[in-house]
Amino acid sequence: MKCLNRNEFREQMNECGRSRKPCLFIADFEGSRFVVAGLNELERMGISVDFGGVHYGRDCCGITSGENLSSLTPIAGNRDRAGFIKSPVSFEVYKKGFDYVMERLKYGDTYLLNLTYPAVIVCNESPELIYCRASAPYKMLYSGEFLFYSPEPFIKIENGVVYSFPMKGTIDARSANAAEVLLGNRKELFEHYTIVDLIRNDLAMIARGIRVESFRYIEPVRTHYGEILQTSSRISGSVDPEWRESIGDMLLRVLPAGSISGAPKERTLEIIRGAEICERGFYTGVAGIFDGNSLNSCVIIRFMEICGEGRYIYHSGGGITAMSSVEEEYAELISKIYVPVI
Repeated sequence: MKCLNRNEFREQMNECGRSRKPCLFIADFEGSRFVVAGLNELERMGISVDFGGVHYGRDCCGITSGENLSSLTPIAGNRDRAGFIKSPVSFEVYKKGFDYVMERLKYGDTYLLNLTYPAVIVCNESPELIYCRASAPYKMLYSGEFLFYSPEPFIKIENGVVYSFPMKGTIDARSANAAEVLLGNRKELFEHYTIVDLIRNDLAMIARGIRVESFRYIEPVRTHYGEILQTSSRISGSVDPEWRESIGDMLLRVLPAGSISGAPKERTLEIIRGAEICERGFYTGVAGIFDGNSLNSCVIIRFMEICGEGRYIYHSGGGITAMSSVEEEYAELISKIYVPVI
């Protein structure tokens, strides 16, 4: 993968905006590696993208298979209904990072931090089939290197308005009184308040008249092991009429996404580097489509690195606050290893 640096990304995106050239852009979590490609180049590059049911690039979904992801032939070991054998980090490894974060929380260095870890996955289906069978608002299969199926928007800009939809808080929908329990959870409420405030501040750097249109509404998400509920908010503001001409500068101001870093952002990023066991790369970065007029982008979560035939590294995590329980957070980390099967 040939990547751009920050200055190259800024220049290329600003040029796409000025010339109204439709393009795909991808930014890694650290804001050090970027990809910009014209939409007419994606097929040649082996990239498949589906944003909101609109397909771009290589058509990899014409493949035939007699099996559905929910009824695969078992391999061996600890597999689930998606055909995964998943091996997350041990509880001891997770607790070491969790304890480090809790210490920094105690000293006020951070108020909310998204802690993530990789898991090794063995699956008896191809990346193409997983991509095609996954049901998500944002999907991408990148040239045999990684795939993701994300439920989380980053920012959208249309008709002179920028929108963001921070997502924080999940629960198994099969739990008793799941919606009421989720909305009544003090830890989840604090986490959501914090991230909404952070996103409001981020949007204020590129827009005016920032307001929370809807706070902490519930959305269902289908997974291969059942439905989960998540809470999101809708925030908006007005952008300058000439926003397209500086689209690269705008994106760099608000990266990385607050929902998968934390608050305050700069210090929290330093703590993440000390707590996690590997670099995130493009996981928890941002991907988007500029169609020449509007912008639609997502946070790169539900992310799988392709490591060889049937082998993947799956990244997942969750928000940590002073009220977090290590057992509950570790369980959430594992629960987010799923395929949202059609």
